Amino acid sequence: MYFCAIFEVRASCPAIRMRQKALFLFALLTTVWVLSCHKRQAKDSSVDTSSDDEAVTDSILAQGDTLLLDEEVDEEAIPMSVDELFDDFVFRFDQSNRMQRNRICFPLPMMAGTDTVSLTERNEWQHHYLFFQRDFCTALYNYVGQMQMTESTQGKWAVVEQIFLHQREIHQYHFDRDSLGQWFLTSECRLGFDASELGRFLDFYRDFATDSIFQQQHLSGVIRYVTHEEEEDFEPIEGTISPEQWFEFGPELPKDVITNIRYGQTYENPNHMVMEMRGFANGLQVLLKFQKQADVWRLIGLEN
Repeated sequence: MYFCAIFEVRASCPAIRMRQKALFLFALLTTVWVLSCHKRQAKDSSVDTSSDDEAVTDSILAQGDTLLLDEEVDEEAIPMSVDELFDDFVFRFDQSNRMQRNRICFPLPMMAGTDTVSLTERNEWQHHYLFFQRDFCTALYNYVGQMQMTESTQGKWAVVEQIFLHQREIHQYHFDRDSLGQWFLTSECRLGFDASELGRFLDFYRDFATDSIFQQQHLSGVIRYVTHEEEEDFEPIEGTISPEQWFEFGPELPKDVITNIRYGQTYENPNHMVMEMRGFANGLQVLLKFQKQADVWRLIGLEN
């Protein structure tokens, strides 16, 4: 706070008036000097703050784009309920760089069979999109009843598989639940189709999805069709379609890379398979049902 003094000159003596004027001028100069000092300090403070801000910005940029991704994706606090269902956890894990770094057991082992090929340290990790930024994922089941596992809150482990159909390779991401109920990525694994119990079916599916003639040849003579009408409170409508009608009713199939989420389901029945296509936030759910007939895989059912 600054004060300005007001002087009244009442004396009639010139000497006195001169002294008073001198005193007034001194007070005025002192006030101006104090004000200028304050302005310089404010300016210096502003420069220092700007310098500090630039240093902080440089520090953030030095850590890469990951922190910027966190600010964009992780605007809201991660709810505690995210670990109840594996789906809720893994879909958020897929998008959040911060969550990936917090929910990975570093150093993360990369496995080939039972052998550890390499270890990934925290500072080497780069964001992984498990679902390739699509708006849906796929999962494989031996029968429809296994789909109830997606609603279980008791699972202790789960695996997300990225299946590269043309390379005949599977990249597995193994997750385990700790004693506090939190999911963690604990290892990665690479294997070929020949090392997977799903290998033969995946070879069939690759040809089924990419070759329309092969697809037509591997349709059952009668395909059971189930749909749900919104106007009828989603009551199921059941019927059949012929192979000639398939291309009118059949969905567009993923052709290059598919996913499989293992919640604990096994594949002990080598003659039956259910593929689910499930949307993340759009209500999509499509079931494709396959069965071996005379040792040949055929599509026998469609539900959407």
